[in-house]
Amino acid sequence: MRAPTVDGGAARRAARAPIAALVLLLFSAIVSIGACNASAPPPSGPANVVLITLDTTRADRLGAYGYERPTSPTLDRLAAESEVYERAYSTSSWTLPAHASLFTGMLPTSHGADKDPGGSLVLSAAVDTPDSWKMYRASAPREDVPTLAELLQQAGYATGAVVGGPWMKRVFGLARGFAFYDDANVGADGRPGAEITASARAWLAEQQQPFFLFLNYFDPHTPYSAPPEYAKRVLGGEKLPSQPTQRQIQSLLYDAEILYTDDQLAQLFAELRRLGVWDSTWIVVTADHGELLGEHGRTGHGLTLDEPVVRVPLIVKAPADRARRGRRDAPVQITDVMPILLDGLALPIPPSVQGSLPGQRKDPLLAELDLLPAESEDGEYKALIDGDWKLLWSSRAGTRLYDVGDDPGETRDRSQTDAERTASMRARLDGFVAGLPRPPSGGPARTVDPETIEALRGLGYVE
Repeated sequence: MRAPTVDGGAARRAARAPIAALVLLLFSAIVSIGACNASAPPPSGPANVVLITLDTTRADRLGAYGYERPTSPTLDRLAAESEVYERAYSTSSWTLPAHASLFTGMLPTSHGADKDPGGSLVLSAAVDTPDSWKMYRASAPREDVPTLAELLQQAGYATGAVVGGPWMKRVFGLARGFAFYDDANVGADGRPGAEITASARAWLAEQQQPFFLFLNYFDPHTPYSAPPEYAKRVLGGEKLPSQPTQRQIQSLLYDAEILYTDDQLAQLFAELRRLGVWDSTWIVVTADHGELLGEHGRTGHGLTLDEPVVRVPLIVKAPADRARRGRRDAPVQITDVMPILLDGLALPIPPSVQGSLPGQRKDPLLAELDLLPAESEDGEYKALIDGDWKLLWSSRAGTRLYDVGDDPGETRDRSQTDAERTASMRARLDGFVAGLPRPPSGGPARTVDPETIEALRGLGYVE
């Protein structure tokens, strides 16, 4: 779908003498330039950046992506003045590797953050009996490549972050480059969005431009606990069956959490306008991953790379003087956010970045997932997305092929009927992964505090 064009008052072709036509053209050009300058004055300095992740939020549950329920009026209004990427993918289906990709522009194989029985993040806490002890390990993101926050801090930006989920706590290695990193009060159920917004507003009130603010809203993650009025607002005039199924109830509660988060964004955006920085700020809204709500017989995330858990929203609002609106349907990935922002700020893109600017991608998209033996026998997942085709491979289940353009629900495995394409994409997957740079081996072990271990246990990540 093409982005809409802006009417700049183009001169009509004169039907009279050439001199009259020239005068008309010059006058029209002057009027056009004057109108553009009046509506979009040049910024007084570098643009600000607000980067927001909505934890566990599927793109297809937002109005801007065609959802019929009113879950996202604030985001829908933002989308109307932004670029909307209709086929955005995460690099994983759980929080830590996805955010590491967002912050470094690298794929999980290259940044190194994932579940790992031999990883440097050691979860430890007192437990009731030895039988209940479980050692859970993950690898932290590598520290020898720059993060977006570090680059903006070096460029003179004030850098702040407020996070809501346990995997976002400072100990997991995502805080590099943030002078202010608020991970307080993150419990087993995460941290309510109202606290995220309040902390963000307090930080914004103290800043001088330019600033970079990162926010992680955790509410769409289980357990679903939005105030009851949000479910009513989501339903509107819709009536549930007298005996709704568990899947219908779960779907409604999930939608209510998204609407609650959308209300928090409304407050945040109002504050940016009140401070007079809305027009001079890049705003990017995306998600770390989605959620299975009964598709493929599963609920949750972090155990597969199916479409509902890797397709995420990506909405990019540029400052008013360089506004870019419309919809892009080419596949993109959250690794692309870093180059999009750095390019928009006229800052160099580090060679370590594996993401691409829109329209410049040469490689297919890659999503990755490592599983611990206690979680699943599947072991390892990889997904290669090339146009409408998606190759899904696991170390136990083998290879599947889907045309997600024609079959977005991934109901028809084409690996047998299109064996040639399957073999070609499998070879491309193997070659692509083999050529990716790896993080340096080793690194200091980090012991996670008891508060964090209890939060992760409450979310089902740790037994």
